[in-house]
Amino acid sequence: MSVFDNWGNVLHTWQIPEYHQPERGRTWYIVASIIFVALLGYSIFAQNFLFAFLILLFAAIIFMHSTREPLYLNIGVSDKGVILNKRLIVYSGLSAFWIINEPPLTKNLYLKFNGGFQPPLSIHLAEEDAEEVRATLGQFLKEDKRQIEEPLSDLLWKVLKL
Repeated sequence: MSVFDNWGNVLHTWQIPEYHQPERGRTWYIVASIIFVALLGYSIFAQNFLFAFLILLFAAIIFMHSTREPLYLNIGVSDKGVILNKRLIVYSGLSAFWIINEPPLTKNLYLKFNGGFQPPLSIHLAEEDAEEVRATLGQFLKEDKRQIEEPLSDLLWKVLKL
């Protein structure tokens, strides 16, 4: 039984890691440790223990991400919606999509949800042909052609190697 069974006529499928694991050198860890200790020291000095807890939590998350291999997600585009593993995001729940295709820097599909409270979902296209995915999704969703650059949040995560 396939992950994509019962999700309609599946037109595209690919696999991606659940998160990008950036190459971090020794310098990155030294600088991150200095910043971590400085923020932790400041939060204790200012008696802001909630901030200290958040700093520790953030450091633990980064450590866990750097020590384990990401799982792989099955992605699909069908006539009913976009499939992420065993979850179907129906087209009626989406308002638009756009694709930023600038290899080797980025090759991502962005899905904008209805309502505006949820940030756009970023899905790496891996080896999928971006123009074919664009043509397929264009049959079901409106393409937001005003979006021509990566969101600032994605860019910051890349630059900071988080």
